[in-house]
Amino acid sequence: MCYFFSLAEEEIRLQKRFDAKLDIRKKYIPQDKLVGFSYPLVPILTNDEPFILQYVNWGLVPSWVKSPDDVESIRKLTLNARAETIFEKPSFSGSIKYKRCLVPATGFYEWQHQGKQKIPYFIKLSGQDVFTFGGVWSEYIDFTTGELIKTFSIITVPANQLMSEIHNTKKRMPLIFTQDSERQWLNNSLTKPDIQELMQPLSDGILQAEMM
Repeated sequence: MCYFFSLAEEEIRLQKRFDAKLDIRKKYIPQDKLVGFSYPLVPILTNDEPFILQYVNWGLVPSWVKSPDDVESIRKLTLNARAETIFEKPSFSGSIKYKRCLVPATGFYEWQHQGKQKIPYFIKLSGQDVFTFGGVWSEYIDFTTGELIKTFSIITVPANQLMSEIHNTKKRMPLIFTQDSERQWLNNSLTKPDIQELMQPLSDGILQAEMM
């Protein structure tokens, strides 16, 4: 799965990397570890505004939520979305067709199980300071303020060889795009087969892992 990642790139370099402007309503601060279960605001690129890095809450809340209790109960389960079931799950089925996003990262964290030990690893792309996770987004109306709030989820896929060795219990990994392929994900004309073709494990030999 993917519940912890880093976005430690400098502001100017991040904007240049994506040819996109950061939303000026929030100050950008590089982060060594973003924790999904705190539902942080993360700068992402959405298909409706692909050249603005807008701050969106991690933990997707679908538009059909009916109460604040729904928000709390749903978002802890929607930090990730499985590629194999994303077209069927009610929380994600609309978003995967029409609301896709790119989540910039400089690396992510995963733990290898060896008996009773959990060994932490930091994983990044070889030769690429910043890459992107493929995700989906949604929006709902805040019950207190009436504000329209955007949220997102990171898609996961079966692990490649390296990630099978590290994430050796569930054998999953985030959907990762390299720079030459990431913008395809935001194409509004993609069909279901197009989307499914893009939701594949990253090829072996591209990731590198460091034991922490």
